[in-house]
Amino acid sequence: LSDQVIRTRSPLFIPENLPETIRALNLDYDSSSEYEKPLCWLGVPLILVDRILGSIFIQSTTHPNLYSEQHVGLLVSIANKVAISIQNVQLFEETQKHGFEVEILNEMETTEK
Repeated sequence: LSDQVIRTRSPLFIPENLPETIRALNLDYDSSSEYEKPLCWLGVPLILVDRILGSIFIQSTTHPNLYSEQHVGLLVSIANKVAISIQNVQLFEETQKHGFEVEILNEMETTEK
């Protein structure tokens, strides 16, 4: 199901009847898992501008219809903030790396004099 979220770049919300919905949407799903089957599933993509970073999903194995459209909006909002946080960490790491490289070049220049 996460693959579908990433492929379509869209949230996927299945509030109940998961097996029937999966078949109706012609999605791949490993039903042979030893874990409890979800009764309600919600997944959203982590998108940064035009890049897919992954997905976030939540599920209930005990209650169908546990999530609503409001939860979809909330999880999309959380995913957007997570994607921005990931970008901020990447930019910080790049800045640190660049600073380190500049420091090495300055040391080399000082050594050559």
